[in-house]
Amino acid sequence: MTEMRKPRCFVAMAFDHDDIDALYEESIQAVLKSNSVIPVVINRREDNRDINNQIIEQLESCDFCIVDLTYTRPSVYFEAGYAQRAVEVIYTVRSDHLARNQPDDRRVHFDLQMKPLIRWTKPDDPGFRARLQKRLRQTVLREWIWKEASRQKEEAQRSQFSHLPLAERLSTLRTEGLKSLMEIGFTSWMPLRGPFYDGKAVSGPEILNLVGELNWMLSTQLRKKRLQVVSLRIEESLTLKKLRDEVGHRLVSSNYPPHLDGFRLIDDRTRPTETLENHILASVNSLPRSRVVSAMPSLGWDKAANCYTSEKTWAYDGRRWNATSRTSSKVRLTVLRRINVHCIDNMRSLPEFRESLGKIVEVTKKTQRG
Repeated sequence: MTEMRKPRCFVAMAFDHDDIDALYEESIQAVLKSNSVIPVVINRREDNRDINNQIIEQLESCDFCIVDLTYTRPSVYFEAGYAQRAVEVIYTVRSDHLARNQPDDRRVHFDLQMKPLIRWTKPDDPGFRARLQKRLRQTVLREWIWKEASRQKEEAQRSQFSHLPLAERLSTLRTEGLKSLMEIGFTSWMPLRGPFYDGKAVSGPEILNLVGELNWMLSTQLRKKRLQVVSLRIEESLTLKKLRDEVGHRLVSSNYPPHLDGFRLIDDRTRPTETLENHILASVNSLPRSRVVSAMPSLGWDKAANCYTSEKTWAYDGRRWNATSRTSSKVRLTVLRRINVHCIDNMRSLPEFRESLGKIVEVTKKTQRG
């Protein structure tokens, strides 16, 4: 079971005023306690560190914030502005601070007058407690409960996945990846061993039976003169040597990539004039981006597509055999290769892998339509 925790609320107020201290004790603290929220009040903590460092540390670690603007204390405004960058803030104020004829230290600053302020008239105002509790439960606390439930679910999924044997984790990920790509039309696959294959295509259902022994698979679709290519490689770890020798030199930079078989293409009248390739590299362990760049320096980063890309012309000089005349003639094939290399690493649960793969599948679908 994942550990249950309570939400933490940073409370910013002009403490050391009698009515503010009483408001906290009799209303705000009571509401937080009744909703199992841990209040964080800087001047009520025992800590020898710099007070500003404590404030920033606690604001960054809390789940939401309650700010009372009464007495317009500058430090409270600072805490409110800092908190708003990351968490939800509930604002309260003594009612007379909204009157126009009040002096500056008794009037809410203009830029915060548009906030949905919860007003109070006296520290033990039951109406204020009721309004604060309603706002708390219907906004920040409701959102926190949803996020906490999602966090616990995610942790449970990660724990369950991490306790599977490695072989089972890899098979599960490969099966999921193949099924996702089959759904967008890649139904015939080439099993790759290193960067090579034996020339025999395998159907979708058959390739799923091989996920325990195969870590790399490639599939193609020919649409008019454009060859759509996807490859999926999932391993525990992708070393620099594997990336450089097998993916970089023999797939990305090679003049003999497995999906462009010069001998087969010579007599193929429907041969492609360009490719759109999406190669997916997935690692259970970390895959530093510096390793990918070192292994495949010809690739550049495409921020919009969130992948490494390259464009190059593939050329093949061969000979076409004429069975009638029993002679051969020279043939030169050229294909424009558009290459995308996608990386997924630190795969800690199946849903996280699905999410990352789903984004790549969407990119692949766009290239299919294009």
